[in-house]
Amino acid sequence: MLYFVQYDTNGDGSLDALEMTNVLKSMNLFESDGQVAAIIKGLDANGDGKVQLRELANFLNSKPEKNSRPEEEEEQEARAAHANSF
Repeated sequence: MLYFVQYDTNGDGSLDALEMTNVLKSMNLFESDGQVAAIIKGLDANGDGKVQLRELANFLNSKPEKNSRPEEEEEQEARAAHANSF
């Protein structure tokens, strides 16, 4: 949660596109604004165009489906590794 608050620069309890861009840049993962939009869309459970801490936590704690492909399992492992960062 500490890192989430650090990147929530306007203090509204969510990460908007600019804040998410800063998160990705800090992790050397930023590629494009389209990437940021896709990430937000994938995490934004309530459809407000932002990512709340709960939405991010749900994503990071999600379990892979039983029939997942090896790439998806690697993605799940990466999520778990970064879970403590936020």
